[in-house]
Amino acid sequence: MQTPIRHIAIVIGSMRMGGAERATLNLVNELASRGIQCDLILVHEEGDFLKELHPDVNIVSLGRGRTLFSGLALSRYLKKIKPQLIIANQTHVHLLTLWARNRGARKIPVILNEHSIFSKNLLKGTRKTWLIKYLAHRWFRSANAVTAVSEGVANDFLKNFPELRAKVNIIYNPVVTPDIIKKSFEAIVYPWTDHISLPVILGAGRLVADKDFGNLIEAVSLVRKTTRVRLVILGDGVEKDKLIQLANRLNFEDDILFEGISQNPFSWMRSCSVFVLPSKREGLPMTLIEALACGCKVISTDCASGPREILRDGMYGKLVPVADSLSLAKAILESLDNSGTGLNHDDAIKPFLVSTVCEQYLALMQKLISAKKI
Repeated sequence: MQTPIRHIAIVIGSMRMGGAERATLNLVNELASRGIQCDLILVHEEGDFLKELHPDVNIVSLGRGRTLFSGLALSRYLKKIKPQLIIANQTHVHLLTLWARNRGARKIPVILNEHSIFSKNLLKGTRKTWLIKYLAHRWFRSANAVTAVSEGVANDFLKNFPELRAKVNIIYNPVVTPDIIKKSFEAIVYPWTDHISLPVILGAGRLVADKDFGNLIEAVSLVRKTTRVRLVILGDGVEKDKLIQLANRLNFEDDILFEGISQNPFSWMRSCSVFVLPSKREGLPMTLIEALACGCKVISTDCASGPREILRDGMYGKLVPVADSLSLAKAILESLDNSGTGLNHDDAIKPFLVSTVCEQYLALMQKLISAKKI
């Protein structure tokens, strides 16, 4: 007889804007909506996603300011509350959770949810990254399961931890919710009076070097030599001033909009002519999936990892080389000339539906909780 799943804990650093945080939000909300008691354990009780949580989700703040100092608080929680299972997100939180669980709650199964390329996250040879690698190789083996959000993430993880092959499962992020589709049909207030007459190219994400929005700006400037288009970039980050300067040098004038963090990026996705993901690297780019869900034409760099999986080797959107503005410009022009994709995006997004992913997690959790009883 199966043990019912009644009470789980999900641990993450915070609920700030980010892919891991949005995936956690979607999963915990779906589980709570199914009547499972969910404790969302936060190192930092902050972030815009907090206000989007299901009312039945119980927030547990470790209240220590830094992950390093949060282990004892998490250990006390586990000993007192005894959830049936823990899901931990992000490498530093993986280590925190395993230390706290191993200290006095060893019977509670732990799932490590790996969102990004482990090797590339720890390229810097600092004492901190050396320590993380050392502890990961010591402690990850005590995890009960690992969920990787893409084949690329899983393959890299197994290069580092081949002994964990039997514990690794590929479960995509829960991205597509009914709310995304609903929001995508909301109206946009455009800053241009002639917005209907010109194509709009859209990019969205954190404005950091790995997202390579400079490549997108350069590609669109090449497109504008033959076809006038506008570029909208949603998001914020340390590269913003540098990107604005680049756009000014390339004479975009009023045809570029840095919209910042949008409360509804999905309406932009529904209304744009083409969505572009120009990244140098990813784990599983959620914005690309969201754009597909909104019926968008999409172009992505063929970076590691995720885009090729999501677009099924280019079936659902164009793939171009990383950091190649000329190829990206050509793909944008081809997409603008093509009046329709002729493809059913429902098939493309099905693996990323929150309901689909939740069922996969429930099956894995049931397996681990039942194994604990043996």
